[in-house]
Amino acid sequence: MSKISNKSFKEIPAGEIASQSDIKPGMIVFHAKFGEGEVIEINGGDDNRIARIQFKDLEGEEKHIVLRFAKLKILV
Repeated sequence: MSKISNKSFKEIPAGEIASQSDIKPGMIVFHAKFGEGEVIEINGGDDNRIARIQFKDLEGEEKHIVLRFAKLKILV
């Protein structure tokens, strides 16, 4: 898998950004700033879905991410 290098962010895996409706609990995703993480749960309505994601690169720290702004890539 090819990667794009960006000095201020993690290396970004090649592939398309997932739409917010594609993101489901249990998926492994990639965020440009926080790295790889597992989606723990998703709350909110259609245009205001918020995912709680546990990020491996942040030593398991959880973040609440607004999916319409997140630009996540699904890894698994």
